[in-house]
Amino acid sequence: MRARGFVWATVYLHSYSPTLAFRANTSRFSSPENNRNIPAHLSSLRTFGTKPNTDGLAYKCEWPSCVFACAFPSALRVHMRVHTGERPYSCEHPGCGKKFKISSQLKEHLRVHTGERPYSCEHPGCGRKFTNHTGLRVHMRGHTGERPYSCEHPGCEKKFTTHSVLRVHMRVHTGERPYVCDFPGCGKGFTQQSGLNYHLKSHNVKSL
Repeated sequence: MRARGFVWATVYLHSYSPTLAFRANTSRFSSPENNRNIPAHLSSLRTFGTKPNTDGLAYKCEWPSCVFACAFPSALRVHMRVHTGERPYSCEHPGCGKKFKISSQLKEHLRVHTGERPYSCEHPGCGRKFTNHTGLRVHMRGHTGERPYSCEHPGCEKKFTTHSVLRVHMRVHTGERPYVCDFPGCGKGFTQQSGLNYHLKSHNVKSL
């Protein structure tokens, strides 16, 4: 029997990485007990900046410039929500109303409201808990020293624990400053929201 969790976990990851394609080989994840290995397996399939191998995958996205391919029509249907913006799973917590592409995203989000943190750090003396496995995995890099995301700018070689931190760092090299002060006559730009918030204090403006 194919592991249903594998399919949805793969779609979840691809929602954030349109360059990822995969072969849905679920033989290693044929039972719920083995589903804990899915995130590590998916990480091994991630590709950045290269065209993935989609040979043999029957269902391919026909959206212009998209390279997503998969083995199941249900996975393709979920993937299309990346393009259409459809978010059929809504949080019913009072005052929230956030929407999500897949049910597992909603399940993780609900832990923000319930306080549930089922993923615990087992490093001696730590014990921090997280709402999802990804948060725990990133946290563990603080203990292990692992920094898998490297800056490829010539002469830099800095490394980071997450891709998002690397992306912010790259703005130092590219000059991109997407956070702009809209105070009259100012117009200064910053690489991060926190930088803009700190700057706004000089205008006596409340942080965003």
